[in-house]
Amino acid sequence: MSTPSPPSEKNDGSGGTIIPPSSQKPIPKKYLLLSYLLGVTWVLLHPIASITTGEFKCRGTFMDEHAFLLEYFPTADPNRFFLEESSIPATSSFCSIASSLEISCYTIDDISVAAISPTKSQTVPTESIAIIVSPPGEGKTWWNSHFHKGLLELMSRLSSAPWLTKTILFVTSTSPSSSSSSLSLTKLSRGFIQLLSPPPGRGRHQRASSPLSPKITSLILRHAICLEVTTAPARSNSKVIRVLPQGRHGNLPNLDYAYGYLRTVRSAVAVRKVSVELHAFAKVLTRWKARVPHGVGVPGWYVDDLLGMVGFMGSMVLGARPPHSPFLEVGIDSFSVQARLPSSDMTVMHVSLEHFMRGLSNLEERLHHSVVQYLLLSTKKFVSNGEYIYPTLLLLLPAVIVGLELAMRGGRRGWGVTWLVVKVMWGICALPLTLLSTVITVSPMAYTANYTGCLLLLQLQIRDQQQYMKTTQQQITQRLQFLACACLVYTHVPLLLTNISLALPSTLLFSPLVVTALSSKIYRVTRLLMMIILLLTLPPLFLVPKLFGGYTLYVLALYTPMHLLLTTLWLL
Repeated sequence: MSTPSPPSEKNDGSGGTIIPPSSQKPIPKKYLLLSYLLGVTWVLLHPIASITTGEFKCRGTFMDEHAFLLEYFPTADPNRFFLEESSIPATSSFCSIASSLEISCYTIDDISVAAISPTKSQTVPTESIAIIVSPPGEGKTWWNSHFHKGLLELMSRLSSAPWLTKTILFVTSTSPSSSSSSLSLTKLSRGFIQLLSPPPGRGRHQRASSPLSPKITSLILRHAICLEVTTAPARSNSKVIRVLPQGRHGNLPNLDYAYGYLRTVRSAVAVRKVSVELHAFAKVLTRWKARVPHGVGVPGWYVDDLLGMVGFMGSMVLGARPPHSPFLEVGIDSFSVQARLPSSDMTVMHVSLEHFMRGLSNLEERLHHSVVQYLLLSTKKFVSNGEYIYPTLLLLLPAVIVGLELAMRGGRRGWGVTWLVVKVMWGICALPLTLLSTVITVSPMAYTANYTGCLLLLQLQIRDQQQYMKTTQQQITQRLQFLACACLVYTHVPLLLTNISLALPSTLLFSPLVVTALSSKIYRVTRLLMMIILLLTLPPLFLVPKLFGGYTLYVLALYTPMHLLLTTLWLL
């Protein structure tokens, strides 16, 4: 006579056991909600307190590299940046003017490179600094453009500077800049990198086709700055210097490098009414701040810092890529400077640039102190990756707990549907679109057709799983929710370590949707409202045309599979 199973367990027909519902003790939803709210609160407290350092204030930007202490270096007299034309024709090219200043200059296709080598240094230079400059606009020359004329004076001063220990490379285009000068600067940066790097399959000294001197190509390019300066009317109230350290895919320069230039700019504009910005959303955020009702007890500085953090994060994922992005992609510390100043204040750019070059000449190695993952709230405050990683993990914690709880609910049935969904999500939906986006531009129609086809395929396959494998509806929904929790964690943790600007808002969106997908309250929502939520969150309707300029790697390889999985889960 067989012994009956204990009342606390039952067989699922496949060799496994299932804990009956009466003995299951799921974690109360209030604890999951508490973890999520703690993460959101921690993010909102970034401008007020630093939990990791135990200080009731945000961390102030600092100079970790003591050799980069710019306050000890004398600045140039702004009145000195006026170079006489002498006998040089006003229409002379950049290389012609550089040669008259006894500066080596090379022109390759549409790129001109002037190399200023140290003349009074006791050591042979082994490193270089690149300054990428947009050429004068239509109808302008290097003589009648106040900014470019000041650059020529700066070049003359650097060529005889006794403190110069690195080679300074001024890179510009031979054709006049157009209204899309930011794009031309990006092409200029990428083209200059291609000149310095050897062709595939050849050694560095076998580039016979390159006219650049080995004295340039043999140097280690440590730093780069992209300058895009426009002239504002004489009485303009909009005088802005915008310093953009953000690059592609969350790349940022060393904090010492970005903050070093911010310090020089702040000291140069101390007596001038010039605003220093860190992103391109200042006007939009100012309008947001104006909507904050007065008398609610929120300090103005807190709103400024919080919106500054939002703007800095937004500039890392939205809008046009800064022209220095190609340098960050190859590991070179760089940033872009976009300025709009009247001619009377143009010397601010020249003084701050010379001061910054003075500090860089005092370094003998790559900047390796400080941090390379951070968020700048203002020109004096920042949040490092050692601070913002914890609240994001708190936002992911409910998905981890729910996923573990679902995994421990016994039985072997229903797990085959998870591998089926994974193959459809990434193998049929995400991977082909991602590969296609590297060749052509993915259109909204192609994306919608691919998404709809994958959704129908998933529904058919799940129906077959129920019919032939005798899997219940509850088992399938539990397995899909487990898969959603696992995908959320395994995709967003690596994203958190590389690009917090994408990881934080994505976690804020998907974490509550994944955790509450099987909640009874969600299923009480009408089918019409569920369809409206799904439609509004589809990328072709809002995400791509409103936020992202196209179907990026994040949209295709991360957002789309997660959205497809949630849609499948909600429609069951």
